[in-house]
Amino acid sequence: MFTVTLTSLFAVFLTYLSKYKKYGNLYKVAFIIITIIACIHYNFGTDYDNYYDIYSDISNFYSLDDISFSDGMFIEPGWTFLNIIFSSFGDPLGFIILVAFLNILQNYIYYKFIKIYVNPDNRWFAMSIYLFSSTFYILNFSMMRQGFAVSLIIGAAMLFLKNKYIWSFCLVLFAFLVHKSALIFLPFLPLGLSKFKNRKILNIVLWSSVIVVFVFSTFTSTLYSTIITTQTFEDYQGYDDFGTTSIGIGFFINLIPYLIISYSLLRQKGELSSPIVFMSVLMFVTLILIAFTLNNTLIGRLLYYFSVFSIVVVPNLYYRLKNPVVRYAMVGIYIFMLVWGYSDFFTPNNWAYEDYKTFHTIFEIF
Repeated sequence: MFTVTLTSLFAVFLTYLSKYKKYGNLYKVAFIIITIIACIHYNFGTDYDNYYDIYSDISNFYSLDDISFSDGMFIEPGWTFLNIIFSSFGDPLGFIILVAFLNILQNYIYYKFIKIYVNPDNRWFAMSIYLFSSTFYILNFSMMRQGFAVSLIIGAAMLFLKNKYIWSFCLVLFAFLVHKSALIFLPFLPLGLSKFKNRKILNIVLWSSVIVVFVFSTFTSTLYSTIITTQTFEDYQGYDDFGTTSIGIGFFINLIPYLIISYSLLRQKGELSSPIVFMSVLMFVTLILIAFTLNNTLIGRLLYYFSVFSIVVVPNLYYRLKNPVVRYAMVGIYIFMLVWGYSDFFTPNNWAYEDYKTFHTIFEIF
């Protein structure tokens, strides 16, 4: 726990210094450091053992020459393929290399994501969101498949914005093969073609969607239950045993970023580039989907594909607020909520505490 936290704080500090021209390379150094930590972790997080068991099963029963899926293996073919590729390095070395490969690739995607779309002066804020939100960097130590799929979705969005549509759709499809939940992003990808010229109508559509979904939350829950009980998603049905999401003070504080999105779309029309508007809309989808989590926590796993765009959207919109008092107050509140959520993630009553309590490295097994 302390190793990852201190390393993350150091990475944010280096990123802050990188805004000065002579220290520009420190941003790259920050990502190298957090990537090394992620590559060498061992049995840190809730699902490491499960993924290792899957790797062992696949390496023992599958080969590239004869890929056949046993009745008891409920894993996506893209993930199976990756395990088969790295099984050639043996056991456990192949799994260690697989973990390193995943972390190098996904951190490279986040590195480019922040570098391209966030001003150097504000990259420390983006890095803070990535490292101290409990649903991104820290959770990826455990959530290997979906964490990798989320990074592929970011890559797909970036490719789409560069007019590389075929490659973008292919990346979404591969993300789907790694984790089925990634398919939810596919219908939203074409939004990148829109210039969103009428921001008033866009705001009306977004908030109307939120109201409708919340008002009919019972119906949305029934719809969710119908979908999740299909054979395609049968492997995820057990997640509902973990409880439900509720509305409290934190929920209303977390509404602030979406209010700022609305304000920025209306008041800062000429200042926002098309990519930032596109990503703002994607981030707003998070709020629309939250209604589903009121009754079913598993649907919260889908939020990651949209909330991840907050890494870029929040620094861009918050630092465009004209009033300095309001600007710094909003940044302060956001940082406070990050720290609150991060510290709660490491409290003894949290579901992940025991598995995240002590940081282990691969050197312990050699």
